[in-house]
Amino acid sequence: GGAIALCISALPNVLVLRGLSEATFTLFTLAGTWALSVAPAGRPRRMLMVAGIAAAAAFLIRYAGITFIATLGLLLGLRWLWYRNRSTFFDAAAAMIVPVAVVLALFIRNWLLVGNFSGGPSLEFGSSLYETFRTAFWSLQQMAGIFDRGVGHWLGLAMAGLLLWFAAEYAFRMQWRGIRSEPESVAWTLALAMAYIASTLALYMYLAYKRQPEMITARYLLPLWPFLLVLLCYVVDRLGRISVEGAKAIRWKLAAGSLAVLFACVQIHAASLWSGWLGSDQKFAVMIRAMDESIDGATLRDRLDEIAGPRGAILAVDGQLLGMWLDRPAVGLPEGAWTSKTWTAAEVHELVRKFDVRAICFFPTIFNADAEVNAHREFFLDLYEGRMPPWLTLAARTELGEVYIVNPQQ
Repeated sequence: GGAIALCISALPNVLVLRGLSEATFTLFTLAGTWALSVAPAGRPRRMLMVAGIAAAAAFLIRYAGITFIATLGLLLGLRWLWYRNRSTFFDAAAAMIVPVAVVLALFIRNWLLVGNFSGGPSLEFGSSLYETFRTAFWSLQQMAGIFDRGVGHWLGLAMAGLLLWFAAEYAFRMQWRGIRSEPESVAWTLALAMAYIASTLALYMYLAYKRQPEMITARYLLPLWPFLLVLLCYVVDRLGRISVEGAKAIRWKLAAGSLAVLFACVQIHAASLWSGWLGSDQKFAVMIRAMDESIDGATLRDRLDEIAGPRGAILAVDGQLLGMWLDRPAVGLPEGAWTSKTWTAAEVHELVRKFDVRAICFFPTIFNADAEVNAHREFFLDLYEGRMPPWLTLAARTELGEVYIVNPQQ
C-alpha cells in the first residue's frame, strides 16, 4: 500500500496540480482510516480516539475535513443503532468527542470574530448546473492526467471506453457477497472510503453550484486518490477470484493490459505537456533571488527593511507567500477567481491606509499582464507598464524586483 501511494504521488498529473495543504490533509485522513481499520483487532476504543483526533487535525488544515468527520460519525452512529448496546455507544463517543469539540470551537470563534461560520466573506456567482458539472468533469479529467483537448483527450476517451467494456464484461461475474460479509476491518475501511468520496464530491458540487465553479478543482480532489485506490484494490482482488478460461481469460487480460498501457501513455503525455512548467523558475524562487539582488551595496531586502521597518506591513501580488517568507505582515490582492472587486489605484490607496502598508513589492518578470486572473489587478498592470499613482515613490529597482515607498497622505 505504501509503495502504491508513493508511485501515485510521483505521477506527473499529481505533481503539476501543485497540491499544497492537500499533502498534510491527506496524511491525517489516511491516519484516521488506518486507526479505524485496526480498531477491531484490539483496544478498539483507544484506536477510535486516534481516528477522531486525526479527523480533527484534518479539519483544522482544511474545512473540507468536515466530510471526513461526518462520515466517521455516520458509520459509528449506524453501528450503534444496529447493535443497540452501551459499548458501541461509548465507542462512537470516544471517536467523536474531539472532532465535534474542535468543529464547534472553530465555528464559534469565526462567528464571534467576523459574524459567520466560514470565517470570512463568501461570494456567490450564481453558477448554472451546466457550468458546475462541466467544471467537475474537467477536474476529474485532470485527476487522471488529461490536461488538453488533443492527444490526452483521446487517450482519456479510449481509457474510459476500455473501462466500460471491462466493467460490462466482468462485473456481473463478481458474485458480490456484500461488505458485511467481509472482515470487520475491511468492511469499515471500504464503507469509510465510499462514504467519504461521495460526501466530499457532494460538498464540492454544492459549493461550486452555490458560489462559483472554481470550488471544485483537480487540486481539491487530490486527497481522494488514496481512497479511490483502496476501492480499486478491493475490486481487483475480487476479480482475481473469478475463474475464467479460454477466450474470456484472454479478453480479460487484454483489457487489463490495455488499460495499464493507456494510463501510462496518459502520464507520459502529461509529463511532456507540463515539462516546460516543471523546469521553469517558480514564483517563490524568483522572489527569493530578487530580494537577494544587490543595489548600491545593499540587497533589495535591506532596502525593504529600511522603508517598512522590522514589522511594517507590505503589499504584493502574492502577499501571503512573500509575507510568510519575510516574516512580516503582508497584504495581497486576490485573483479574479476569488473576488469581484477591481483593484484600481484608488481601491489600493484605501487598502494601504486601512492596513498601514509602508512599502509595495512588485516582481514584473513573474507578473503575467495578459492572464485573465490579473485583469482586475489594474494597479499592478499600471506598475507593469511603468505608471504609478502620486502616493507612490520608487525606492529601489533591480532586474527582478521593485520596491516602492507608500505616502498614504498624498
